[in-house]
Amino acid sequence: MSTACSRATRIACAVVLALAPRLVQSDVAGTKPLGDLFPPRSAAADPAELAARIAALDGVSTDVFRALATSELRCSDGETQALTPETRGVLLESVERMGRLRALSPALAIFGQEGGTPDRGSAVATLQILGLVGGAEDLRLASEAFASFDGLEPDFERALLSILERDPGALERLASTFQHSEREARFVLVNAAGRSQAPGSRAWLAHRLRTDPDVDLAILSHLARPPRPGGPTSFLDEESCRRVLGFLGEDDHQLRRGAVRAAAHLGDFSAVPILIERLDDASEVIRLEAQKALIALTGLRLGATAPRWRAWLETEQAWYAGRAPALLENLQDQDSTVVVRALAELASHRLERNSLARAVVPLLEDGDELVRQHAALTLARLGSLSVLPDVALLLEHRDAGTVALAKGLLAELTGVEPDPGRHGLLQIGR
Repeated sequence: MSTACSRATRIACAVVLALAPRLVQSDVAGTKPLGDLFPPRSAAADPAELAARIAALDGVSTDVFRALATSELRCSDGETQALTPETRGVLLESVERMGRLRALSPALAIFGQEGGTPDRGSAVATLQILGLVGGAEDLRLASEAFASFDGLEPDFERALLSILERDPGALERLASTFQHSEREARFVLVNAAGRSQAPGSRAWLAHRLRTDPDVDLAILSHLARPPRPGGPTSFLDEESCRRVLGFLGEDDHQLRRGAVRAAAHLGDFSAVPILIERLDDASEVIRLEAQKALIALTGLRLGATAPRWRAWLETEQAWYAGRAPALLENLQDQDSTVVVRALAELASHRLERNSLARAVVPLLEDGDELVRQHAALTLARLGSLSVLPDVALLLEHRDAGTVALAKGLLAELTGVEPDPGRHGLLQIGR
């Protein structure tokens, strides 16, 4: 080989060696413009495969973040192409495949401790990514992104909803986020918790009452919505009920109305006497809402006048104190006839129907088929949703007859045919 060739070869080798890291990074490390990976600049690929290829590239998270923030894909010739719904979908799927730490690293560089310079697109992209991979530990990041620009309420709420559904620990951390948030953010936090199906979300809302007068009405409005079957519990702890019922005497008409409507879904029969008093309220709207709440709590329709409800309440209280204890004891009798008679009488009383229903539930597994059937009939007549978790557990019972009984009862109580593969019903009443 000539000296000139040797020199040329050495120069070429040196150039290749010098460029090798950049070439490898361009093809493998994700610095190749994302626009070149999408048709028409590359062969059409299955979206899932393309998302997997993008997610596998090292260092690509920044490029994906910027594309989502600017709604543009950069190409190698310097041109850009606007994101289409299809290309955006591929990028978002690649975010999910990257995992939380990789996907959020660009956002943390802007909104985190590194102190970058945010723009509106970056804030929106951050909230989008948090909705896909964020967890309880990212609530502060979500709040910082939201607070950086006006008009991000829908994006913030969607991110929060996703985090609440995905991470069971998010609700607890949300309390601290609420405490340190401004008024606008608090409304979004309340709306997200109110729309969430996360267990405990309704209790979380109730415990925020009286902490900020600005959001009390919004909280009561969410608590006034009947929970969906399979959703979060409608029956709140004693402290939550106390907070809600405390608003029944408010001077503010809207707050009083919100409390009356919320009381219908508390499952707390201590609300009954107060609701009867509201039948004499100066506001016709509140009188009507109080009547609806009493119907929802008791399952009875006694009209809109307080005297009739008071007479019923006095009769029920006397029966519950004098007769109910003996009947509840009869449920344990070895004679099925005694048990069936007790069930028949219990089924006709609605005050404290939640506690009555819980006493009846164990009989769904009684050895006597007649007792099991009458227990199911009694529970259906009482109409208490507090027993749904216990009844739903029977969907996995070893006895086919018990499973069929549980299915029928769940359908009767909720109006929804239960899916044995899902246990959303287990959260109601907890």
